[in-house]
Order: sequence, then C-alpha cells, then structure tokens
Amino acid sequence: MINEEVKQIKEYFDVKTEETKRHFDTKTKESKKHFDDKTEEIKRHFDVVAEDMKSSVKQVAEGFTMTNERLDRVDARLESIETTLESVNLPALRQKVTELEKRLSLLESR
Repeated sequence: MINEEVKQIKEYFDVKTEETKRHFDTKTKESKKHFDDKTEEIKRHFDVVAEDMKSSVKQVAEGFTMTNERLDRVDARLESIETTLESVNLPALRQKVTELEKRLSLLESR
C-alpha cells in the first residue's frame, strides 16, 4: 500500500511538474512575443523620430546655406561700395561742395 501511495504521489508530481513546465513554456513564449512586439514598436517609433530629425536638420542646413549665400552677396556689395568710396577724392569733393554752396548763396542773395 505504501508503494502504491508513493507511486500515486510520484505520478501526481510528474503531472504537476509537466503542467508547470508547459505553463512556463507558454509564459516564456508570451513574454518573448510581447518583447518582440515592443521592440518592433520602439524601432518604428525611432525610425519616425529619426526621419523627422533628418528633415529638421536638412531644413536648418538649407537655411544656413541660404544665409551664407545672402551674406556673400552683401559682402560683395560692401566691397564694391568700399572700392567706389576709395576712388572718391574727398578733399576735391569738399572743395566742389564749398564752391557750390558759395554759388547758391550768391544766387539766393540776388
């Protein structure tokens, strides 16, 4: 009789051990699927964020390029103005202005 009870207990533990093993196998598969799904979701989200960031960086780069081009044009205009001003003879120009002011005064006094 004790042998029979031991055999029943062993069979019971074998059944419960197999049930526990199946339960852990099922939960392991569910957990793996859950983590795989979450990993894919995070990858998709990261891809969207990365694309948005690429777009933003591209816009900033284009703006920077446009600003540099505009600055180059302004710099060229400034150099042209400086060259023109350097060619002007200021003392002679002042003398001409003085002469014209005298003539204007003479005309206004008539």
